[in-house]
Amino acid sequence: MGMERRRSPVDGDATRARLIETAERLFAEQGIGPVSVRLINREAGLGPAAVHYHFSSKQGIVDAVLRRLGDPINDKFIAGAHELLERRGELSACDVIDVWASPIIEALEIDLVRGIRWLKVTTKISGRDSARLWGTGADWRAVLERAFPDAPEGDRMLGWSLASVALPQLLARAPIGNAPNDVAARTKYMAAACDFVVHGLESMVGVRERRRSAVRTKTIRPGR
Repeated sequence: MGMERRRSPVDGDATRARLIETAERLFAEQGIGPVSVRLINREAGLGPAAVHYHFSSKQGIVDAVLRRLGDPINDKFIAGAHELLERRGELSACDVIDVWASPIIEALEIDLVRGIRWLKVTTKISGRDSARLWGTGADWRAVLERAFPDAPEGDRMLGWSLASVALPQLLARAPIGNAPNDVAARTKYMAAACDFVVHGLESMVGVRERRRSAVRTKTIRPGR
């Protein structure tokens, strides 16, 4: 009787990646609630205990899906907030949304299809998970206060709450075709989505005179 091959750390990493990829696809297509652990295991072609072995629970794999892109995006988001606080002069709604949008758009540039799928998952999470994914700590409150000093704190936070929900939802609907017309339409769509959120944030905080330029967007092609 032959000896059973011992599982290596590489095998475990590959299995976790497979489960995350499968769960992300299913969550994006069906939502988080309707997708069972059993379905994730079956669609990944793995045994019935795979998710619990590698992630302990369904919430564990939800967190892993969110953090795969969420952690690097949030790191850039926090770094951008620090840069805004160190900048001299006034901050605008465009500055605020640019810091928020740029890391997301960079992730889409790296892998458009996976990035949009991940964004779709973020639009389906609970308020608790959303707060954990998109933190609003003291630094970001200070950014909002710098940008909108005349607005009541409640209006600033409500405006940001709505903006941070709206932008991922809008970007998740970006066209994903690879024809030249699709690429041009996608670039135009993303610029318009960011501009729309800037307008909304300005309206919430009572900005009347607009001191801004267009939010930076990139020409993004699938499969990069």
